[in-house]
Amino acid sequence: GNYYYDNIDDFAKDNLDIVSICTPTITHLEIFEKIAKYSPKIVWIEKPSSNSYQEIKKMIKISKNNFEVWVNYFRKHIKEYINVKNELKVIGKIQYVSCYYTKGFQHNGSHIIDLMIFFFGRILSFKVINQFKRDKFLDVDLTLVTKKTEIFIKSLDYRNFELFEIDIIGSKGRIIITERGSNINIFRVKNSDEYKGYKILKENITKKNILDNAMSENLSFGLLGKRKNELQADLEVQQLV
Repeated sequence: GNYYYDNIDDFAKDNLDIVSICTPTITHLEIFEKIAKYSPKIVWIEKPSSNSYQEIKKMIKISKNNFEVWVNYFRKHIKEYINVKNELKVIGKIQYVSCYYTKGFQHNGSHIIDLMIFFFGRILSFKVINQFKRDKFLDVDLTLVTKKTEIFIKSLDYRNFELFEIDIIGSKGRIIITERGSNINIFRVKNSDEYKGYKILKENITKKNILDNAMSENLSFGLLGKRKNELQADLEVQQLV
């Protein structure tokens, strides 16, 4: 059979169970509407699902009770990130959270927003500190407030280097996520061996290369029925954006 088509109608006639939309964001709705006519079981769409809040609402209406939609915020469906969420209960009261990203608030910044909601719950308020136009990307510095903590998000210029990092400091420990989110270092408070009465942060757990199997983990997570209401979740992210 054919493995390549140059139009959606021929492609969709193969009755595929999962259709992945990885085209530029501005084209998502048009492709989504065409694919929907062929009743796939799952549409797996790149984030953001749309640049438009109203278009996402339209996608929700089209897909409701017809097929599942997965939005590719892949980190929160990886077991190590689920472990980080559980670790937040161990590191005590959150003192400070800082995040760094490059390549656009609506693109890589959306990953940060989605993760912050996953870790800390609904965003109650926000404050824009600064914005920068870097080539085709609009980058935004801002603070978010949730019920559990305040979060500082800083954009950096991708033309120097790319970065995606998160630093979470609690009263009993610290979690540092580096290498585009591929490495996680967890520190817990210990008594100092050198100075009596002093407490220090001691590295307890290190996880590396956790994004190597990100897509297969996301697929497994979805096939187990654990990916629900992802368009609605992206609607909340894009409403903030």
